[in-house]
Amino acid sequence: MNYSRFFTEISKTKENRKQFKDNYPQTTCKITPIGIAAFDAYVKALQQYLSVDGVR
Repeated sequence: MNYSRFFTEISKTKENRKQFKDNYPQTTCKITPIGIAAFDAYVKALQQYLSVDGVR
């Protein structure tokens, strides 16, 4: 999975809520369970790539 696709998927799997604080827009995000699973899979794939038989 490439970075741009990863971040596109992350943006699809977060919940957004827009509000204002001190007259400035404030957006809060919360990652969904699907997004957490996708991120975990990404991290595991990256770890697997970086530790090919402990050589790297």
